[in-house]
Amino acid sequence: MNRAILHLRPENFYVAAERLRNPELKGKALLIIDQEGGSVHSASAECEVFGVYPGMELTAARKAAPHAIVVPADGAWWRQQSEQFAGVLSDLVPVFEKTSIDRFNADISAIGDYPASWKWAKELRQRVIRETGLPVSIGLSASKFVSRLAAAHAGPEKYIAPGAERGFLAPFPIQELSFPHEGMRDLLLKKGILRIGQLAGMSPGHVQRLLGKKGLSAWQEANGICHQGLAPYRDPGSVSTEVTFPRDCHSVPRLLSILSSMTDKLCFSLRKNGMAASLVSVKLGYPDLTVAVHKARVPSMNLEKKLASKAHDLFHTLYDRTRRVRMIGLRLGDLELRNQQMQLFANTTGLFPGHFSNRQTNRTVGLQNV
Repeated sequence: MNRAILHLRPENFYVAAERLRNPELKGKALLIIDQEGGSVHSASAECEVFGVYPGMELTAARKAAPHAIVVPADGAWWRQQSEQFAGVLSDLVPVFEKTSIDRFNADISAIGDYPASWKWAKELRQRVIRETGLPVSIGLSASKFVSRLAAAHAGPEKYIAPGAERGFLAPFPIQELSFPHEGMRDLLLKKGILRIGQLAGMSPGHVQRLLGKKGLSAWQEANGICHQGLAPYRDPGSVSTEVTFPRDCHSVPRLLSILSSMTDKLCFSLRKNGMAASLVSVKLGYPDLTVAVHKARVPSMNLEKKLASKAHDLFHTLYDRTRRVRMIGLRLGDLELRNQQMQLFANTTGLFPGHFSNRQTNRTVGLQNV
């Protein structure tokens, strides 16, 4: 069975984020300048038609588009919007990864065949647009690389069927490929290999003689071959755990017992690190890969009984007795440390010991067994 990897990206993310903050900028020529103020960081489509591009000197950009509104870069605002986008995805998709501030991949292979996966992906796109306010492009294929190019260059919705990857990639310049080091790309260019299709048409042996063994990774990418898995995203401002069942579960006592156990473990680590949570979120995943989420705010706390009670209430609101459950998850968010709200953690990898560091791996293994 072919994988179904969905790539999602907010269109012209930095410009879209600024317009989300200030709707009056919508439809107007907009230049976002870098922190030093000497060059263009991002430009709206209304500026691009005049030849403005990222990296262009600001004086030249102003000359090309004198009517453009100029705003400074705001990394904090962009990171906030990116995390909110990821938060919406976490409520809708069982497993996804964030590869950059504006690039996301989701494995939706469990849905079934490609037509069904594509229908679900388009519905997901519309829901993400509604909930984030950002324009979104999507690409679907069996390869993360192919899906990324599909979303970036053939969006807003592009589906590459299994077997069509090589033909789709052929016209793109080889600069789109990922090479172990720049020298490989330069060597190919010097030899007149300018398009991905040219590299894809070479034999593996020829590529290895030309670029070495490591160069075969670029050849595989050029042919749409990708076996790389996803690195599941972890919300830096919350702690969570999930269980995926080898066989779908419909036992309410068992599901409630698992929720209680999850609460105990999460609260233990919160208390150990002097933290508390003021948001409880329960997630249920079903065999068709649909996800239902319900969340509620609570007074800041790390007490198992009260948080478990709230989690049970949320579960009863969500649970549909006519459907079996494939996955159940619990998230405690809006964490506080020593009475100071932690909106975003720079790095929480070492903050929570034991089961936290392993839960994403366990979740991935569970989904692979579906």
